[in-house]
Amino acid sequence: METIGALLQPHRRQLQHLAIALSCVKLLRGLGLVFRMKSDRRNEAISIRPLLGALVLAALGMRLAQLGGDRLMLKINGSSLALNLVFLGMFYGYATPAYKRRIWRRTLLIGLLIGICLSYTLIQPELATVKRHLSIMMTATTCLLIVMGLLQGTGAVLGCLISIMVVTSKLLYALSMLNTFMWYQNLLVLCLDLLRIGFALTLRQRGTAFGDSSQNYLKC
Repeated sequence: METIGALLQPHRRQLQHLAIALSCVKLLRGLGLVFRMKSDRRNEAISIRPLLGALVLAALGMRLAQLGGDRLMLKINGSSLALNLVFLGMFYGYATPAYKRRIWRRTLLIGLLIGICLSYTLIQPELATVKRHLSIMMTATTCLLIVMGLLQGTGAVLGCLISIMVVTSKLLYALSMLNTFMWYQNLLVLCLDLLRIGFALTLRQRGTAFGDSSQNYLKC
């Protein structure tokens, strides 16, 4: 690991920019959810979970960047938060009245969760501990989103591939920084993403046997 890290260290800045660029591309998934809801307003099976998860990651990412004095990541996470709020508003506008009530409840719950996490960062005196715990919270949120999508049979091959590219770039960036903690976190996420895309490809191969459920799984 140290040998690979030494080789990647001169390219640390480029790897960071690559991870940021791919993360921005991943944000477009929210726009895809909005278009799906617009084209099929009565389809309450279209999950709001990715947008809510993105709100959690952006809010915690902003706080982590603020504590670390990273202005670039603060701007990026702030833009991500604003963009996902716009997507959420558009999604809500196209939803049915019954689904809108569910969206409200879930959004309030996520807002409460974010508030609790941010409040913790204000009362914990140890800066290093706060940054470490925020990083764990973000990784746990990402893993939870992947596992929930896997268990409920929702997702898309293209989305999985983009997610794998994002986490791979973060993995390489962690290696270039010789950050073992960050490396293990991203390795866990990568393993879950590979499991998810393996399941998605299996469903594609058995699409005829699974019928409509597999078609829903493979939608973008």
